[in-house]
Amino acid sequence: MKASEAARLFYMSPPEARRQERYGFDRKIYGSTAVRSALLTLFHGKCAYCESRISHTGSSDIEHFRPKMGAVGIDKDYSEDHYWWLAYEWRNILIACQACNRSKGPRFPVIGDRADYGTDLESEQALLLDPTDPRDEPSAHLSFSQDGLVNGLTNRGAVTIDVLALNRRSLVESRRLRAKKLLQILKLSTNSQISEHLANELSPDSEYLALALQIIRERSARLGIEIELPKELLSFSI
Repeated sequence: MKASEAARLFYMSPPEARRQERYGFDRKIYGSTAVRSALLTLFHGKCAYCESRISHTGSSDIEHFRPKMGAVGIDKDYSEDHYWWLAYEWRNILIACQACNRSKGPRFPVIGDRADYGTDLESEQALLLDPTDPRDEPSAHLSFSQDGLVNGLTNRGAVTIDVLALNRRSLVESRRLRAKKLLQILKLSTNSQISEHLANELSPDSEYLALALQIIRERSARLGIEIELPKELLSFSI
Protein backbone atom coordinates (compact mmCIF):
# COMPACT_ATOMS: atom_id res chain seq x y z
CA MET A 1 0.00 0.00 0.00
CA LYS A 2 1.41 3.40 -1.00
CA ALA A 3 0.25 5.13 2.21
CA SER A 4 1.94 2.54 4.42
CA GLU A 5 5.15 2.78 2.43
CA ALA A 6 5.12 6.58 2.65
CA ALA A 7 4.75 6.35 6.43
CA ARG A 8 7.58 3.82 6.62
CA LEU A 9 9.93 6.01 4.60
CA PHE A 10 9.20 8.99 6.83
CA TYR A 11 9.60 7.21 10.16
CA MET A 12 12.64 5.22 9.06
CA SER A 13 14.52 8.43 8.29
CA PRO A 14 16.84 9.78 11.02
CA PRO A 15 14.99 11.64 13.81
CA GLU A 16 16.97 14.80 13.17
CA ALA A 17 15.85 14.83 9.53
CA ARG A 18 12.17 14.88 10.47
CA ARG A 19 12.33 16.90 13.66
CA GLN A 20 10.59 19.92 12.11
CA GLU A 21 7.95 17.88 10.31
CA ARG A 22 4.71 16.28 11.44
CA TYR A 23 3.64 13.34 9.35
CA GLY A 24 0.17 13.53 7.82
CA PHE A 25 -1.64 10.20 7.72
CA ASP A 26 -4.29 9.79 5.04
CA ARG A 27 -7.56 9.88 6.95
CA LYS A 28 -9.49 9.12 3.76
CA ILE A 29 -8.22 5.54 4.06
CA TYR A 30 -9.10 4.61 7.64
CA GLY A 31 -11.85 7.21 8.05
CA SER A 32 -13.83 6.52 4.91
CA THR A 33 -17.59 6.03 4.89
CA ALA A 34 -17.08 2.39 3.96
CA VAL A 35 -14.74 1.76 6.90
CA ARG A 36 -17.05 3.56 9.34
CA SER A 37 -20.04 1.56 8.11
CA ALA A 38 -18.14 -1.72 8.41
CA LEU A 39 -17.03 -0.88 11.95
CA LEU A 40 -20.53 0.08 13.03
CA THR A 41 -21.73 -3.27 11.73
CA LEU A 42 -18.88 -5.16 13.39
CA PHE A 43 -19.52 -3.54 16.77
CA HIS A 44 -23.32 -3.68 16.44
CA GLY A 45 -23.71 0.09 16.40
CA LYS A 46 -22.02 0.49 19.79
CA CYS A 47 -18.82 2.03 21.11
CA ALA A 48 -16.14 -0.67 21.10
CA TYR A 49 -15.09 0.40 24.59
CA CYS A 50 -18.09 1.39 26.71
CA GLU A 51 -20.89 -0.32 24.72
CA SER A 52 -23.00 2.83 24.49
CA ARG A 53 -25.05 3.08 21.30
CA ILE A 54 -23.61 5.37 18.66
CA SER A 55 -24.97 6.47 15.30
CA HIS A 56 -23.89 7.33 11.79
CA THR A 57 -24.46 11.04 12.43
CA GLY A 58 -21.19 12.14 13.96
CA SER A 59 -21.36 10.90 17.55
CA SER A 60 -18.69 8.31 16.80
CA ASP A 61 -14.97 8.51 16.07
CA ILE A 62 -12.63 6.22 14.18
CA GLU A 63 -10.28 5.08 16.91
CA HIS A 64 -6.81 3.54 16.78
CA PHE A 65 -6.40 1.05 19.61
CA ARG A 66 -2.66 1.62 19.56
CA PRO A 67 -2.21 5.34 18.76
CA LYS A 68 -0.68 6.15 15.41
CA MET A 69 1.28 9.30 16.32
CA GLY A 70 3.00 8.65 19.61
CA ALA A 71 1.95 6.77 22.74
CA VAL A 72 1.65 7.96 26.33
CA GLY A 73 2.43 5.51 29.11
CA ILE A 74 1.17 4.99 32.63
CA ASP A 75 3.58 7.59 34.04
CA LYS A 76 2.91 10.01 31.17
CA ASP A 77 6.13 8.96 29.45
CA TYR A 78 5.90 9.67 25.73
CA SER A 79 7.11 7.42 22.93
CA GLU A 80 7.13 9.49 19.74
CA ASP A 81 7.45 6.70 17.17
CA HIS A 82 4.67 4.40 18.34
CA TYR A 83 2.63 3.02 16.57
CA TRP A 84 2.80 4.59 13.12
CA TRP A 85 2.98 1.24 11.28
CA LEU A 86 -0.50 0.29 12.55
CA ALA A 87 -2.25 3.40 11.23
CA TYR A 88 -3.89 1.55 8.33
CA GLU A 89 -4.11 -1.91 9.92
CA TRP A 90 -7.69 -3.15 10.19
CA ARG A 91 -6.92 -5.02 13.42
CA ASN A 92 -5.98 -1.73 15.08
CA ILE A 93 -9.01 0.32 14.02
CA LEU A 94 -12.17 0.54 16.15
CA ILE A 95 -15.30 2.66 16.38
CA ALA A 96 -15.70 4.60 19.62
CA CYS A 97 -17.98 7.19 21.14
CA GLN A 98 -16.49 10.65 21.37
CA ALA A 99 -16.32 10.53 25.17
CA CYS A 100 -14.18 7.37 25.22
CA ASN A 101 -12.04 8.62 22.35
CA ARG A 102 -11.37 11.96 24.05
CA SER A 103 -10.52 10.31 27.34
CA LYS A 104 -8.15 7.77 25.79
CA GLY A 105 -6.39 10.12 23.38
CA PRO A 106 -2.81 8.90 22.79
CA ARG A 107 -2.67 6.91 26.02
CA PHE A 108 -1.60 3.30 25.65
CA PRO A 109 0.14 2.09 28.80
CA VAL A 110 2.25 -1.06 28.78
CA ILE A 111 4.38 -2.99 31.24
CA GLY A 112 8.00 -2.98 30.17
CA ASP A 113 9.12 -2.21 26.65
CA ARG A 114 6.85 -1.35 23.75
CA ALA A 115 6.83 -3.50 20.64
CA ASP A 116 8.95 -1.94 17.90
CA TYR A 117 8.30 -1.83 14.19
CA GLY A 118 8.75 -5.27 12.69
CA THR A 119 8.37 -7.12 15.99
CA ASP A 120 5.49 -9.24 17.23
CA LEU A 121 2.85 -7.30 19.16
CA GLU A 122 2.34 -10.41 21.28
CA SER A 123 5.64 -9.57 22.98
CA GLU A 124 4.11 -6.39 24.39
CA GLN A 125 2.31 -6.42 27.74
CA ALA A 126 -0.52 -4.00 27.01
CA LEU A 127 -2.50 -2.77 30.00
CA LEU A 128 -5.54 -1.63 28.03
CA LEU A 129 -8.13 -4.35 27.39
CA ASP A 130 -8.59 -5.06 23.70
CA PRO A 131 -12.28 -5.14 22.65
CA THR A 132 -11.40 -7.36 19.68
CA ASP A 133 -9.36 -9.96 21.57
CA PRO A 134 -11.48 -12.84 22.96
CA ARG A 135 -8.73 -13.49 25.49
CA ASP A 136 -9.57 -10.16 27.15
CA GLU A 137 -12.82 -11.44 28.63
CA PRO A 138 -14.44 -8.49 30.48
CA SER A 139 -15.67 -10.64 33.39
CA ALA A 140 -12.07 -11.56 34.23
CA HIS A 141 -11.05 -7.92 34.62
CA LEU A 142 -14.18 -5.84 35.33
CA SER A 143 -16.95 -6.04 37.91
CA PHE A 144 -20.17 -4.05 37.54
CA SER A 145 -22.45 -3.02 40.39
CA GLN A 146 -26.17 -2.43 40.22
CA ASP A 147 -25.64 1.30 40.73
CA GLY A 148 -23.81 1.45 37.40
CA LEU A 149 -20.25 1.69 38.66
CA VAL A 150 -17.51 -0.56 37.33
CA ASN A 151 -14.50 -1.71 39.35
CA GLY A 152 -11.26 -3.32 38.27
CA LEU A 153 -10.67 -6.92 39.29
CA THR A 154 -7.14 -6.75 37.89
CA ASN A 155 -4.55 -4.09 37.21
CA ARG A 156 -5.50 -4.17 33.52
CA GLY A 157 -9.14 -3.68 34.42
CA ALA A 158 -8.35 -0.72 36.68
CA VAL A 159 -6.12 0.91 34.05
CA THR A 160 -8.78 0.44 31.36
CA ILE A 161 -11.41 2.10 33.57
CA ASP A 162 -9.09 5.04 34.18
CA VAL A 163 -7.91 5.50 30.58
CA LEU A 164 -11.43 5.38 29.14
CA ALA A 165 -13.18 7.15 32.04
CA LEU A 166 -15.64 4.27 32.30
CA ASN A 167 -17.06 5.71 35.52
CA ARG A 168 -18.00 9.07 34.03
CA ARG A 169 -21.32 10.26 35.39
CA SER A 170 -23.49 9.90 32.29
CA LEU A 171 -22.21 6.40 31.57
CA VAL A 172 -22.73 5.24 35.17
CA GLU A 173 -26.32 6.49 35.05
CA SER A 174 -26.99 4.71 31.76
CA ARG A 175 -25.64 1.46 33.16
CA ARG A 176 -27.66 1.92 36.36
CA LEU A 177 -30.89 2.21 34.38
CA ARG A 178 -29.95 -0.82 32.31
CA ALA A 179 -29.27 -2.86 35.45
CA LYS A 180 -32.54 -1.71 37.00
CA LYS A 181 -34.54 -2.86 33.98
CA LEU A 182 -32.85 -6.25 33.89
CA LEU A 183 -33.36 -6.79 37.60
CA GLN A 184 -37.05 -5.98 37.23
CA ILE A 185 -37.37 -8.59 34.48
CA LEU A 186 -35.60 -11.19 36.60
CA LYS A 187 -37.66 -10.34 39.67
CA LEU A 188 -41.05 -10.44 37.95
CA SER A 189 -40.39 -13.54 35.87
CA THR A 190 -40.84 -17.10 37.05
CA ASN A 191 -37.89 -19.43 36.56
CA SER A 192 -39.52 -20.88 33.46
CA GLN A 193 -40.13 -17.41 31.99
CA ILE A 194 -36.70 -15.86 32.58
CA SER A 195 -34.98 -17.19 29.45
CA GLU A 196 -37.90 -16.21 27.25
CA HIS A 197 -38.12 -12.70 28.65
CA LEU A 198 -34.36 -12.19 28.39
CA ALA A 199 -34.36 -13.38 24.77
CA ASN A 200 -36.64 -10.44 23.98
CA GLU A 201 -34.36 -8.09 25.88
CA LEU A 202 -30.85 -9.16 24.91
CA SER A 203 -29.11 -9.29 21.56
CA PRO A 204 -25.64 -8.36 20.26
CA ASP A 205 -27.09 -4.90 19.58
CA SER A 206 -28.03 -4.39 23.24
CA GLU A 207 -26.13 -1.83 25.25
CA TYR A 208 -23.92 -2.83 28.19
CA LEU A 209 -23.85 -6.57 27.58
CA ALA A 210 -20.89 -7.06 29.91
CA LEU A 211 -23.03 -5.65 32.73
CA ALA A 212 -26.09 -7.65 31.66
CA LEU A 213 -24.22 -10.94 31.47
CA GLN A 214 -22.74 -10.42 34.93
CA ILE A 215 -26.18 -9.75 36.42
CA ILE A 216 -27.62 -12.84 34.73
CA ARG A 217 -24.76 -15.08 35.89
CA GLU A 218 -25.13 -13.84 39.45
CA ARG A 219 -28.88 -14.43 39.34
CA SER A 220 -28.37 -17.94 37.95
CA ALA A 221 -25.97 -18.80 40.77
CA ARG A 222 -28.28 -17.35 43.42
CA LEU A 223 -31.31 -19.27 42.21
CA GLY A 224 -29.39 -22.42 41.39
CA ILE A 225 -30.83 -22.49 37.88
CA GLU A 226 -29.41 -22.32 34.39
CA ILE A 227 -30.65 -19.33 32.44
CA GLU A 228 -30.60 -20.02 28.72
CA LEU A 229 -29.14 -17.11 26.79
CA PRO A 230 -29.62 -16.34 23.08
CA LYS A 231 -27.06 -18.38 21.13
CA GLU A 232 -25.49 -15.32 19.53
CA LEU A 233 -24.41 -14.08 22.99
CA LEU A 234 -22.52 -17.20 23.97
CA SER A 235 -19.35 -16.08 22.17
CA PHE A 236 -19.68 -12.47 23.27
CA SER A 237 -16.47 -10.88 24.59
CA ILE A 238 -17.07 -7.12 24.83
